[in-house]
Amino acid sequence: MYVKTLLSTVMCTSLICTSPVNAQSFEKPPTLKASQVLPTKLLKGNGFEVGEQVLNDGYMNTYILKTDYGTLKVRGTYYLVKRITEVEPIRYLDENYGSLTVAAKGVGNTAKGIVTGPVKGAQKLYDHVSDTDKLKKTAKSIPGGIVGIFQVAADGVSAAADFTYETGKSIVSSDTEKRDLQFDKAVTFVEKHTLNYIGYNDAYRSLAKSLKVDPYSLNTILHDEMKRVASVEATVKVGSKFAPGLYSIPGVGDANKYLGYAEKTATYEDPEELEELNQKMLRTLGHDDESKEEKLHLEELLKNASYSPPMRNELAVALKSMEKVTNIDTLINQAAKVKTRTVANFYLQAISKLAEQHKVLTFKHIVPDLLLPAAVSNAGELIVPLPVDHLVWTPEVARIFTYFRKSVLKAGECESAKVLLAGTVSSQCRKELTGLGASEIIEKVKFN
Repeated sequence: MYVKTLLSTVMCTSLICTSPVNAQSFEKPPTLKASQVLPTKLLKGNGFEVGEQVLNDGYMNTYILKTDYGTLKVRGTYYLVKRITEVEPIRYLDENYGSLTVAAKGVGNTAKGIVTGPVKGAQKLYDHVSDTDKLKKTAKSIPGGIVGIFQVAADGVSAAADFTYETGKSIVSSDTEKRDLQFDKAVTFVEKHTLNYIGYNDAYRSLAKSLKVDPYSLNTILHDEMKRVASVEATVKVGSKFAPGLYSIPGVGDANKYLGYAEKTATYEDPEELEELNQKMLRTLGHDDESKEEKLHLEELLKNASYSPPMRNELAVALKSMEKVTNIDTLINQAAKVKTRTVANFYLQAISKLAEQHKVLTFKHIVPDLLLPAAVSNAGELIVPLPVDHLVWTPEVARIFTYFRKSVLKAGECESAKVLLAGTVSSQCRKELTGLGASEIIEKVKFN
């Protein structure tokens, strides 16, 4: 859906420049078979199975993933692989941390009732500090507001939070109006320092790294299990029962290698330090005479919550490597406008692929006025990276590539065009794209 929306948006933008595509035979998005589009190792494994019927919308595939923890509808092969890699880690956490004891009392399997025993207030601390919304609501209901939450921290973990408590009080004014203005700052302070002091953040990242999973995953089941285990480790120091390395959990190693993100060490670094690095890289992009609009695009990208810190880091590295390419602000603007994690991932993959190609081809400029990343090399070749599953000849695809032809190829900017696909393309779509000027269409290109 998100790629279809992107292409449809480009289509609408391009209508002012092109005539409607002539009446012709378009394809109906097909129903595919999982056994024909996925590697065997991703079809079925310990605790998961992918349904044979796969729906395609002209760009992306939608899969039905059955797991021991529920059935999921997953759009896009990239996210299917992510969900598969998370099945075994969830099982591992459930089986190995289901009977932890603290002061001879059991710890539950859910996020509620995380810690019992001598560490008074630890559960209350966890509930309030690790949930921003709950923290804000609680602070507003407690006499003394945010200072009361600092007291919870101090009571919950004793001397470990004393510094947090005392420093926290100093940034909260006794003046009600000023205190309200400082509220968000104080909340951020509580989250960062209290969770750091009790070791929760380190425990969570360490656990994610051991399991080779994304600590920013949107998988709520995995997230809850990791919060539970990290909270126990941080508050009562039960010892290092953390998961073994990547290849000792059956299936996880192969799937992560296929996905390609397990080697990205930035995923497990301190997010605040990583964001500082991201800002330094991004703010040095471009030229001294960049326009006010370009600076706004950059600030918008830096604040866009659709990107996790590791995603923004990868994006910053890609953009930095192409900073001398004309119209680089086009890519910054495109990336800054996204509204969801899935669309952010689409742009991240496409822009990263352009950066990879730039090392070999050397781009002259980014193609302006398009909502899909594309660039022209010094040799006059247009490169269009599309991280889609299966491309078919629909009216949307026809219009966007007709626009490419009229705005780029016929304008004499380049002599040829190369389309790079993460997945595959139908025979009719290949024929039509070739007729529009695509000199090369490469399937199954690695984008991660």
